[in-house]
Amino acid sequence: ELYPVFPEYALPIPERSKMFPLVLTGIEDPKPLYDHIKKTYTNAELLAFPDHHVFTGRDIDLFRSAPYVITTEKDATRLQVLESYPDELKSKTFAMPISIDFTVHTEAFEKQVITYVSETNRKRHQQQS
Repeated sequence: ELYPVFPEYALPIPERSKMFPLVLTGIEDPKPLYDHIKKTYTNAELLAFPDHHVFTGRDIDLFRSAPYVITTEKDATRLQVLESYPDELKSKTFAMPISIDFTVHTEAFEKQVITYVSETNRKRHQQQS
């Protein structure tokens, strides 16, 4: 399930029992991701930034010495464009794909989407009048 964020630099993913990863996030609620990762990597630690965080050199200094970094796909794209992201971290930075399952409470979700779209369309028509 993990994949290298920088495939050209990637080292093999270590044995799960020996891995001490840092879970790096810039998402609103990192707890579900962290809890999921802790089931497999019991020694994982969390470094959470605010949602939509733009990583800086100072941030990188906070986790430069991490044995491995696991992040979200969203945050991985932010790291990939950082010119200052160190090569030694590129080789050990992995992304955890996140998926959303809408199979629970689908009727309520569909109703909420339909209500939102209807309200938005109604407001647009009122503004155009």
